[in-house]
Amino acid sequence: MSEENEGLERSEKVYVSIAEIKLALKKGITRRVGDPSYNADLGSVQEMYGMTKAETTLLFQDSRLKGLKVVIPKPTRIVIMEDMPAENVEETQDDVSGTEPTDYPTALDDAFADELPTAAPTASVSPIF
Repeated sequence: MSEENEGLERSEKVYVSIAEIKLALKKGITRRVGDPSYNADLGSVQEMYGMTKAETTLLFQDSRLKGLKVVIPKPTRIVIMEDMPAENVEETQDDVSGTEPTDYPTALDDAFADELPTAAPTASVSPIF
């Protein structure tokens, strides 16, 4: 239930935010408690605002909310986690940013001079046929 609507009697007005309802639907919160995709952990717009079923139906007949669907979150096995503490990540980014190599090799041979063989291979190859 929205903070400003807590403890309301049925005769008091309920203030509903269109943007808040759209966001709730995107998060998987259903319109009513009895909806087929209702999830007790997420709740419903009806519970959020403390409305009756009839009030909820009337609310979703508004032109700004009509036709909006609930986005059912898909379960995933992937859990993204940091492999380094946040302070180390910031230090690493600071160390790398602003550093650019200044001595570029002039030719491909210069770039791999350490890795090129100095003498020709001495293996002999005989024809198979």
